[in-house]
This record gives sequence, structure tokens and C-alpha cells, in this order.
Amino acid sequence: MIALKGLTWDHPRAFQGLSSETARFNAAGHDIHLDWDRHSLRRFEEAPLAEIAADYDLVIFDHPFVGDAAVSGCLLDLVPCADKLGLSAIERDCPGPSYASYAYAGAQWALPIDAACQTAVCRPDLLSAWGEDVPATMEQVLALGKRHPLALALAVPHAFMNHLSLCGLMGADIAGNADRLVDIEMSAEAVTLQRRLIANAPPAAADWSSIGLLNAMARSESLAYAPLVFCFNTYSRPDRSLVGDRLAFCAPPRISAPTGGSVVGGAGLAISATSQNRDAALVALAHLMEAEAHRRMAIDGGQPGRRAAWNDAAADTANGGFFSATGRALELSRIRPRYAGYIGFQNAAGAFLRSAMVETDMSPRQVATGLNDLYLESLG
Repeated sequence: MIALKGLTWDHPRAFQGLSSETARFNAAGHDIHLDWDRHSLRRFEEAPLAEIAADYDLVIFDHPFVGDAAVSGCLLDLVPCADKLGLSAIERDCPGPSYASYAYAGAQWALPIDAACQTAVCRPDLLSAWGEDVPATMEQVLALGKRHPLALALAVPHAFMNHLSLCGLMGADIAGNADRLVDIEMSAEAVTLQRRLIANAPPAAADWSSIGLLNAMARSESLAYAPLVFCFNTYSRPDRSLVGDRLAFCAPPRISAPTGGSVVGGAGLAISATSQNRDAALVALAHLMEAEAHRRMAIDGGQPGRRAAWNDAAADTANGGFFSATGRALELSRIRPRYAGYIGFQNAAGAFLRSAMVETDMSPRQVATGLNDLYLESLG
């Protein structure tokens, strides 16, 4: 028996569907057995990829690390395995830029086991009780914020993710290039919007990650709407254990560009370059990326990376309409920068923006310029 060891992150979205499908894989009658360890969301966002990949055969990681993967060589390039894995079919069936987000420097470093982007989220019960509609535009969000507090995730690096999403929704390219992060004028406009949104958020938002925000909304009687947060199907499922805490995810509010998009998220499944069981790891990867496996994982609690699962009626029902409500936003979502060392900039940018949102002695353009300066410095 070949024993494979994998690493995922510690949230039901990341392990419920995966665990169920792994049990099916292990029972399939071959000579491979796969087990998973979990680490925290914080380590998922920040831990050096080369450090964690060395201890595992399979690794689930955040796509902005692909630049580090290219430099360190810690992951297996999957392009030479294209026929064995059926990469062409997988690429055609991945929503939005989910597949492309793991392609870098001519290599394919992972496959999307999980797909996500920033969307809006609401408490339909509270909005209905207050006689409010779900906002469709940013101006409607700001008007709602004058009547009721808005939920925002502002913990590092989420303030920066919100900034990139606002820029993307205005139509900006948010992937970064050699001379600027994003268009300075759009970045300045995004700073202005962020300040207006934050003025209507509770103080506790300063410490909320996406999960912190969603947990707060699920339990609150005063928070009914968040304009931007990474979407989690877990909170929409009818089988949620808490009574009355189901959330409804929906499209992010329109700003200006009709085809603008928010930041893409999700998680990729990769094979460690140090694995002594590469052939077995490829067998496991191929199984876990099958369209039917993603459909089953979606029904069992995962947030799949294949469009076939997002479009599946049974999966949508099992997740309280989550996939049909957010699929369009995912298709329009955009890739953030991914160069080697980007994660350090992402954290610095989040800390800088958190301060700049409340210390208004800097003009929006000065904040945008300062953010761009941090970006250029990080490029070396």
C-alpha cells in the first residue's frame, strides 16, 4: 500500500467534501491510501509554500504563491502530465480564471480543487424585516449604510483584497505590471469608496477576515449586508447547524464597468516536487479533479473548481442556491499579482490601507500612490 499525505486548510469548505471524496478514492480497490492534514486559514494565506510542500505529497494552496513555486521549484509542473490528467478538458470546464490562476512562467503548478471570488452576502431575514432590498449598485450600498451598519472584512490582507475588487469592478486590470499595480485614478476612486464604506462599518470589522465577517453576520441581529467578501458555500447550506444563520451570497454591487470583476480566490491542488510517490499522487490528483468528483464534493460540502459542478442542479440545491447566485461573479472575476515575494507585499498593502482608511490626512490619490510605491518596491 502506497501512503500519500496531503495538506489542506482547516475550514469545512476545505475538508468536508474533500474528506468524503478521499474516502471514496481510498475504497476504490487500488494500492493507494490518501490522508489529509489541515492548517489554519492564516497559514494558508501566509506560510512559505516551499516550507510546507516539503512535508507532503499533495498540497492545497492559495494561487498567489505560484510565483514562489516557480522560483523555488517546490511543486511539480503538471504540463508534462497533460494527457494523463486530461488538462485540456479540465481547463475548458473551470469557471472564470480559476485554471489560469495556477499557470505561471510557462508551467501549470496546480489545478483548481476549489473556486471562489469576492461577492456580496446578505441576511435575507433581516433585510426583509427592515423592508430593505438587496443593493444592486454601489450607490445603493452607500445609501443602505446610512440606515444600517455594513459588514466589511478589514483584517490584513482583506482590506487590500477589497481594494483590488473595487478596482476590478471599475474595469481595472488588477494583475499588476512592471510600472504600476493598477490604474492610479481608479485606485484613488477605490480609496474614496472604501472610506465611505468603512464609515458605516462597526469597529469590530477591523479584525474580521472573510470567515470572521461571515460568522459575525450569521449571529448578528444588526448586520444584514456585506458588499465584498470571499464567498463560502458553507454558510448557505440548509444543513447548517445553527438555527436561523443561513446567509445568501449574491453578485457584488455594480460600480461602473458592466463586465468588471472582483478578485478571484479558491484553492489549487498540487503535487510536491519532493514527493517520492509522484505516480500515485498523479492518480489521486486525476481522481480528485474529475467532474463527477467535484459534483459529489459540492453536494457533500465542498466548493468545487469545475463548472460542471457549479451548474449542477442537485449541487445547487444542496448549497441553498449558492452556485447559481454566485456563478456569474466567478466567471467575471480577475487574477491578482502572483510574482515571487508577492505575499509580503499583500500583507504590507493591507496594513497600509487599514491605516489610510481612518487617517484621512492623506488624499485618496496620495494613498493610491503610496500603495503603488509599495508595489514597485516589492518588485525589487
